[in-house]
Amino acid sequence: MHATSLLLLGLLAQSVEPAANAQAKAQAQSPLAEGSALYEKGDYAGALEEFKQAYATYGSPKLLFNIGQANRNLGRPVEALTY
Repeated sequence: MHATSLLLLGLLAQSVEPAANAQAKAQAQSPLAEGSALYEKGDYAGALEEFKQAYATYGSPKLLFNIGQANRNLGRPVEALTY
């Protein structure tokens, strides 16, 4: 019975995670889009803030690349390499 309970809890935990993950990803879309628009305009500081906000909402490694590029364009090579 104990093993069955653990298996059931594991399955429930897995089913909740994708829904929460999808919601976080959807919430990160707005700051990502705003950051991309600012980046295209050359406002790297503004883009950086938006990218960081998106990453705080949804921790995708792809967002780290954007954060790194914004730092590179701001003349912050150490921070760029960190991200």
